Amino acid sequence: METLDIHNPIEKVNQYNKTKQGYITIQLKNHPMATKSGYVYEHRLVMAEHIGRWLLPTETVHHKNGIRNDNRIE
Repeated sequence: METLDIHNPIEKVNQYNKTKQGYITIQLKNHPMATKSGYVYEHRLVMAEHIGRWLLPTETVHHKNGIRNDNRIE
């Protein structure tokens, strides 16, 4: 598994969106954690950076305070 290099971004962020469910997504079409439509959930990117590796599709990131667009590490 490739490790995350937080100092070398894969590509320029093209677009931020907020889903109907309240999550923030970022358009990163060639990112290893991107969906088929080319978006990555911001909370998954934040956690990947925090732990220093890409997340597996089976790994879940929870928002401790229940606010889906609050992606701070606490």
